[in-house]
Amino acid sequence: MSLKPYNSELMKEMGQLLIEDKKYDMAIKILKRAQRISPEHIYITESLALAYIYKQQFDSAFSLADVLFEMDKNSPGGHLVKMVIALWNNDQKTARKHYMEYLKYGQERSDYERIREYYHHLNE
Repeated sequence: MSLKPYNSELMKEMGQLLIEDKKYDMAIKILKRAQRISPEHIYITESLALAYIYKQQFDSAFSLADVLFEMDKNSPGGHLVKMVIALWNNDQKTARKHYMEYLKYGQERSDYERIREYYHHLNE
């Protein structure tokens, strides 16, 4: 049996599960399809950027962070993506800037406490 979801929310959930399972290529394929169906869905774009980060395709992830900022000029997800990319590039100053912006704008997110604690060294 083959499951072919056509609902972008279901595709987002499947993409996130595939990311957790380290099946990044499949996640990217599903999340890109979900993004075509619902280009305004900010969490689909965030999930797609995350999949690109795990694949170390930083240019694609960085471009999606810019899309996130077009959707919401204070996008916590956009700051998170740019922070992680800056860390990969050993750019502590830029990472710290995006971390502080994430702390400022991301307080309503379910991942806020986890992100705040995991990257607290950027605030020192």
